[in-house]
Amino acid sequence: MKQDATIQAMQALLTQYENLLNRMDRLWRTLPEGNLSVIHRDANTYYRYSQQTDEVRNQVAIHTATKSGAKLVQDLIEKRTVYHARPILRKNIKALKAALTQLAPYEPELLTGLLSYGELRMPKDTPSLPDTFFLPGQLNVQKWIDDTLAGNFRLNPHKPENRKIPTADGHMTRSKSEELWCDILAAESLLYRYDSDFRLASGRTVYPDFTVLHQRERRLIRIEHFGLMDDPKYAIDQLYKLEEYAQSGLLPGRDLFFTVETKDRPLTRDRIYEVLDRSGLLPAAA
Repeated sequence: MKQDATIQAMQALLTQYENLLNRMDRLWRTLPEGNLSVIHRDANTYYRYSQQTDEVRNQVAIHTATKSGAKLVQDLIEKRTVYHARPILRKNIKALKAALTQLAPYEPELLTGLLSYGELRMPKDTPSLPDTFFLPGQLNVQKWIDDTLAGNFRLNPHKPENRKIPTADGHMTRSKSEELWCDILAAESLLYRYDSDFRLASGRTVYPDFTVLHQRERRLIRIEHFGLMDDPKYAIDQLYKLEEYAQSGLLPGRDLFFTVETKDRPLTRDRIYEVLDRSGLLPAAA
């Protein structure tokens, strides 16, 4: 959800700032003494190299036509950039560290005192919190679990008669590959919805093949299986679909994963487990 993504983005930005500042600190020690002066005259640009020695300021012209002159101008431009950049980076690093120290994720279900982080459900018969307690886009986990187990969600109404392949946990799927996905999700005790609705930012409703609860992070991951990638039109349609997901805030590799197959390269169990491992859905190794 956006809250967690924002905090993670702040942490990533802090690391980027720190790395950049370290590079600039090292670069600063290698740059030449003195400063660059730039003069614009008659549509021409002239460079001067200024140095302060014994309270006397000396300026000499830099001849950029020479290799050494061009390098000196480049070094002095970099020096000017580093001089102004380092205070900004230090200020931003300090602000981000302070913010990350004080920020705490808002998890209303944990505030009830009825469960601790890592647990999925409150004690039996505990009513779920109203959605109004949650931030936009934040998952009401207990309500989602209860609705999933009760089947209280909208299934894809398109050609329901094509859902005729049974799975081990009682679903009816449209293909053998989707059956394989369902059987592995169930074997790994992952709670999921098959062929359920998701509303895009555009207002259009789509039906991801699998909506899976990421148990440790208390969020949802969508998984699509693209089974007719031999068909050029089908393949292009799936690319548009992935673009729509991204426009709705679902980032591939974080919120959205997919598998593909062709006649020559059918879906395998190993491929499914590779996706589950990369998505973080599998239990953490002890």
